Amino acid sequence: MTWGRAKGLNHLYHNIQKINIPFTVCTERSTVEKALLDSGAMDNFIDHRTTERLGIQTEALAQPIRLTNVDSTTNQAGRIKRYCEMTIQSGHQRNVTRFYETSLGEDRIIFGYPWLRTFNPEIDWEKGKVNMPWPKAWAKRRKISIALAEQILEEYRRHSRVFDEKEADRFPPK
Repeated sequence: MTWGRAKGLNHLYHNIQKINIPFTVCTERSTVEKALLDSGAMDNFIDHRTTERLGIQTEALAQPIRLTNVDSTTNQAGRIKRYCEMTIQSGHQRNVTRFYETSLGEDRIIFGYPWLRTFNPEIDWEKGKVNMPWPKAWAKRRKISIALAEQILEEYRRHSRVFDEKEADRFPPK
């Protein structure tokens, strides 16, 4: 969203409130998501609804992290207990990037300072434009629970090896 503000006599210009960058996330299928660029965020974050919707595998942190706001108060989301890692590529540059899972409100993903430092995109803050190759991210798919696997019809269970990650590493057969 943009808003106008006076600059000198009778001169208005647009002030960009936030910059979102589109990128492709690949799990079971590819989908285009948007990430908020936030140079003030000391890490990268992903909304818990996004990991659920995309089926991204998350891992438990050994020690939960207290999430604090700019004013040093504890964030309403409380402590961060889980994270995921995505391999992100932009142009010829590729990096495994950690995202901490929390509640982000209207945002889905935040590319914080570590992401900005790694990929160093060319940003025109005044115009709200980012110049860089379209990023693409690969994330591990959440594993099927035993309870869900038991719901698979008996006649299809004989094909379960096809869906096993270790077995899938052998494909395509030679």
